[in-house]
Amino acid sequence: MPRPSAPLLLAALLLSGCAMLMHPTEDGHSHQVGPPKVDRCAAQPTPQAQADCSELRDETLVFVRKLFVDEQVCIDAVQPLQDDSRSCQVRAFVEGVSPESVQLEVRAAPPESRYHPMEEWWFHEKALVDINLRAKGFSLPSDSLPPPKE
Repeated sequence: MPRPSAPLLLAALLLSGCAMLMHPTEDGHSHQVGPPKVDRCAAQPTPQAQADCSELRDETLVFVRKLFVDEQVCIDAVQPLQDDSRSCQVRAFVEGVSPESVQLEVRAAPPESRYHPMEEWWFHEKALVDINLRAKGFSLPSDSLPPPKE
């Protein structure tokens, strides 16, 4: 049975009052990354770093909100979101968008990654912004910790 188109589903959910479009993955689990719990820019050590981070955050939020289906992004937190080179370790394509969220399908990921090829993930737009800030060098002490298990 063919899947309904994303715009049709989005319209139906918006009319029913739902804020996010959710699709389970093939194994029945919905992978989601919510907004960051820590403001990465406020945690920077100097006022200048905080200002630079805030400026990049605003620019990246505009980029994320303009993403469209079939566009590719890099989500490895080492390369910027816009990196389209072979150095990106975790590449994903936009599968759908909804208010404040982007659905990505992972196309390439190393074996040790938390991501696996052909998985679908929903990212809060601020989570994608946070990935880009980290890739651009705005770090937090928790960045050296392993990512949480799903």
